[in-house]
Amino acid sequence: MNYQEYNAYLQCMDCKKQYDINEVLFRCPQCNGLLDVVHDIKCLQKKSATYWKNLFDERSSMEGRSRNSIYSSGIWSKKEWVHPEIEDHNIVSL
Repeated sequence: MNYQEYNAYLQCMDCKKQYDINEVLFRCPQCNGLLDVVHDIKCLQKKSATYWKNLFDERSSMEGRSRNSIYSSGIWSKKEWVHPEIEDHNIVSL
């Protein structure tokens, strides 16, 4: 799967300034507002709901976990909806 097609960014809920998803920010440097993660929903909608359901179910199954351990964490089984730009080798789960 090509994760490069999915993207997300941080956006201030107050001033609407946008920041790269990879920046380590907790509040907006410009106005101190809270940040929200904004996803490219139109891109995600190119795949059907059935596709996403099947993909997430497969990843969270025992078979999916043994094949690729990064998906053993519940949150990372939905990588495209959490942090689509992170490379698999940078994912750490405890």
